[in-house]
Amino acid sequence: MPVLLLLVGLALAQAPASSPAAPPASATAELVTPTWWLSREAPLARWAGQAPVVATLPAGTEVTLVLRDGDQARVRHGLDFGWVPADALSDAPPADAVPPAAP
Repeated sequence: MPVLLLLVGLALAQAPASSPAAPPASATAELVTPTWWLSREAPLARWAGQAPVVATLPAGTEVTLVLRDGDQARVRHGLDFGWVPADALSDAPPADAVPPAAP
C-alpha cells in the first residue's frame, strides 16, 4: 500500500500545471527588427535607465536592436550589450552610409 501511495504521489507531482502562462515582464515590451542606427550620440548603459555607462556610441552607429521597452531599447554593438534611449534610434541608415541611386 505505501508503494501505491508513493507512485500516485509521484504521478500527481509530475502532472502539468493548469495555470496560464506568466505574463511578460513588461506590458510595453515589443520585439522589433534587428538593424537600427543611432540618430545621435547615446550612452550605452549596462542596465535600463541606470549607470554604469559602459560606452558612448556616436551618431550613425549601427546596432542590433534586441528589445524596445518604453523609452529604453536593449541593443548589441559588437560584443557589448546595453540600453540606449529609444528616441536615439532610427530605422534608416545615415545619409553618408546609403549608396547613391543608379541613374
